[in-house]
Amino acid sequence: MSAHVEHRYGFQWGQVNVERMADWPDGYKTLSIRPSGGTHKQGIQIHVSPKGRSIRVFRNGEELR
Repeated sequence: MSAHVEHRYGFQWGQVNVERMADWPDGYKTLSIRPSGGTHKQGIQIHVSPKGRSIRVFRNGEELR
């Protein structure tokens, strides 16, 4: 089992970094999943709707479908 290290906005789990990115005024939440040591462009961003009924995934600023 890989060790994980918690930090202020998320945690590092092996070679993966998971971070809370934003809590938008309209209720959306955004988090990032990327390789440790990588830039934000190397990972994905996940936007979750206020009621949790919609999840949108972005990579390099473009939505994945």
